[in-house]
Amino acid sequence: MEQKYINLGADLTVIAFLLILSAVLIIIPNLSRDGLLIGSESYYHLRIAEDPFAKYDDLSYSGRFHIFNAWPLMLNIFSNFFGTSLLRSSVMLPLIFGLASLVIFYLLLRKLKVSFRVRALSTFILLLSPGFIYIGSVSTDVVMPIFLLLSSFLFFLYNKN
Repeated sequence: MEQKYINLGADLTVIAFLLILSAVLIIIPNLSRDGLLIGSESYYHLRIAEDPFAKYDDLSYSGRFHIFNAWPLMLNIFSNFFGTSLLRSSVMLPLIFGLASLVIFYLLLRKLKVSFRVRALSTFILLLSPGFIYIGSVSTDVVMPIFLLLSSFLFFLYNKN
């Protein structure tokens, strides 16, 4: 019985350490840019988030029809709900989804009964991967589907048992 509580404490310690480390690694690219977004895709989503249900985009390549994407809508909802600017939402929302994806990845490995050392090392390798740092620091529409995919895998595993 006591061994179970020791494992839980070790899990919480590792999760807290990895969250702090990942927050630092994801925030560093944003701090070095003095409030500017990274990449042209971030500015595109920022502009579309002003009116997420627009049918036509006048500013893209002499105008084109806009295909609906949920990411600008999420930016708009987050901005309105918390009363922040769209620019700040474009920085904070990928960070939140990135950190949540990291925790869910760790919980997914724990549910699959992977050993503690392998769980911690795998999550640390994911944390250091350039792809993870990119999706956590750039306002792109990829971070939300990754979060939802990992969440669905975890919920399927919990539903299975």
